[in-house]
Formats: sequence, structure tokens, C-alpha cells
Amino acid sequence: MSLFNYNPSGFATITGLTTPKIYKTTLSCFLLLITLVTTINAQETDALLEKGMVKANLLFAPSINYEYNVYDNFTLKAEAGITPTYFDIFGSKKVAFFQKYEAQGKYYYNLKKRVSKGKSVSGNSGNFVAAVYNYQNKEALFSEASRSTDFSTLGGVWGFQRSYNSGLSLLFEIGFGYDFAYRSNGRDTNGRPFPLIGFELGWVIFKHN
Repeated sequence: MSLFNYNPSGFATITGLTTPKIYKTTLSCFLLLITLVTTINAQETDALLEKGMVKANLLFAPSINYEYNVYDNFTLKAEAGITPTYFDIFGSKKVAFFQKYEAQGKYYYNLKKRVSKGKSVSGNSGNFVAAVYNYQNKEALFSEASRSTDFSTLGGVWGFQRSYNSGLSLLFEIGFGYDFAYRSNGRDTNGRPFPLIGFELGWVIFKHN
């Protein structure tokens, strides 16, 4: 997912900030689940999805991800990359880039319908709903700027993905999440709701069916 963030308060560096326990636990659970399913052979099914697929995203927020077919129409996806954030500092808009890490549990719900209409499902081409966990470091890349806190969001999205014979892959997703690490005026809060919008134009590097 390519998240486009906007921070009207500008850059603020706060030292000694500890990661909230709630999203440390969530991230650990996602990583453990991904490890388990990739080390144990998935049960043979009539799934129409690729057993595994590696894709590099080229547009807006460069990243690389691995999507693994767990069972039938369910996949797990892990992604690492960078994402831009826009800041308004004393009326001057700036942009900085931050590391991002994301995990998704995805359910593709229209694969058989696409096949019945003669449409391709190669490269996991279909519509889906997904649970999403997104984490971004507070320290910017390529500069000394930083945000006041890490960015940690858990939510859900609806989206579609289309992959073509050329290897080109298009993805769009939209939904809603909750930012657990949000700070207001330098103070911790109980978090805030946050829209999730992603657009990816990428290239399928490898797929195994």
C-alpha cells in the first residue's frame, strides 16, 4: 500500500519515545503468522491464486512485497519500502521520505466469477478485502528531519489488483484504520481514525503457481 500522509504541524523531534505495547504486540503476531505459513507447506487446494508472488512497486512509494497463498482464496502479504509525507512548516510545504513496513491478510472474493467470464486471474488478479497493519519509523531517510512519533495503523481495506502478461501490475485499495501512535501538540493521545488509500504500479518479479 502506498500511503500519502500529511502533517500540518511540521517536523518535531522528541527523544525517549517508547513504542506503545499495543502495536508492538500486533506487529509481532503478524510476523509470527507469516513465518509459520512460509515454513509449513500449505494444504493442496483448488485455489486460483499464485502460491507465491514477489512484486516491486515503482510509483509514488517504491517498495517490494511478497504475497503467499495460505489457503484457497486467502493470502498473506508482507511489504517493505519508503513512503512520502508532506509537511507544512511556517507556511512552507516540505516532503520527506520514511521507511514503511506493512502486513496484510487478504481475501479474494471474485476469482471464480472472473474465470467464468473468461477473465484472467493470473498474478492474483481479482478484487479483495484485507486486514492491514502499517508501521513507519519517525526518523526520515536522506535528511535529519523527523516526525514527533512513529506511525502505526491497523485497519481494513477493499481493493482490486490486476496483473498483465507483460509483468505490469496495478493495485488500488481504500479503507479505514486507526493510528495508535498519534500525538497532538507533543502529547500522547488515545489515537485517531485514519483513512487508508493505496495506489501501486509495479512489476511482478517472480510468481509460483
